[in-house]
Amino acid sequence: MQLNLIDNIFANINLSIDNSYINNSYKTVIPDFAQSKARRERHDFTFGFTGDLKYQSNIFYQNIGMTFNSLNEKNSVFKMFSISDDSLKSIKDLDFQRDYDQSTTRLFTKSLITPSVFDSIIVNFSIALLQKNTPSMDNNDDMDEQATMANIGYNHRFSDNFSGFIGSELQMTHRVYIKAQRSSENNWNRSLMLVSGFSWKTHWFQINPKFSIVASYYTKDFEDTLSPTKSYSNRQIWYRDTITIFLDRDFSLQSKISFSYTERGTFYWRTFSESPQNKNLEYYSTILAFTSISSSINIGCGIRMYKLNQNYSLGPQCVTRVFFSNGSSISLQGWYEFQYINSNVKYEIPNLFLMANVRI
Repeated sequence: MQLNLIDNIFANINLSIDNSYINNSYKTVIPDFAQSKARRERHDFTFGFTGDLKYQSNIFYQNIGMTFNSLNEKNSVFKMFSISDDSLKSIKDLDFQRDYDQSTTRLFTKSLITPSVFDSIIVNFSIALLQKNTPSMDNNDDMDEQATMANIGYNHRFSDNFSGFIGSELQMTHRVYIKAQRSSENNWNRSLMLVSGFSWKTHWFQINPKFSIVASYYTKDFEDTLSPTKSYSNRQIWYRDTITIFLDRDFSLQSKISFSYTERGTFYWRTFSESPQNKNLEYYSTILAFTSISSSINIGCGIRMYKLNQNYSLGPQCVTRVFFSNGSSISLQGWYEFQYINSNVKYEIPNLFLMANVRI
């Protein structure tokens, strides 16, 4: 439900409730299978709420709101056929471990500033708290999880044919297990990303390069424990691009390029140091020659290559695209892949991929 409070300010409220029962039982008894003698019932109750305020003017847009979602699962077991009290109690205890209450509360805000027709600034921020509780003393999944996300981006259009952007994003998640049995798994996940790119189109070519640096850190709250899962870090640099060269109205060369370098190591948050473990160099590219056989159908053929460290694959590829007047499209891709390991052909794999985009 959306309400127009005053000029340029809108309120939106949505509620959702779902109450369901699921029964599971056997028509006849299965020998030596005690669960066939009982009827099991699961009750799921979910509740959702979203409320937000929006303000919009010629150069500024602001959205601030809150969401709340809860899920309650309760399992019950009833006697259906002749069954011993001990067997029935064992089934009840097992299903009781599945009972839980879970809720997620999230606050969010989104800002969009357009000081001119050439510039825009986007700022997003959200913070959420997930809480999970289980009534069974044998279930150790009780936990709290706090998640924070913030990003900012700036776009500038230099001309009708050239535009660029730059942005950054920070994500942090802290998970805490309530019961002592799993407290050694308490952890932080932190990730920082910087990204930039531009788009340039002329009469002869079009390029869309993107560059990114990502640093992720998974750290244990208790680094000195003997847990087999240690803190670790991932650092990655990647470059992606789509390049089109227009040779004439019905003929073009198209290429997709993806390059990334990743380092992973055991990480120590207290000293902010790491012990390198491994690194990967990954590369993927396609080069296809496309021609239009009609206003709605084009066909492309060429070669594709994928390389991971010393292993790589190489093979021919063909693509057929069909476009419809309502905006829908169908794409059929096929390629034959020669996989090389240590410079020797190890596998030969044919691939066929069909994708349909339907505009409703």
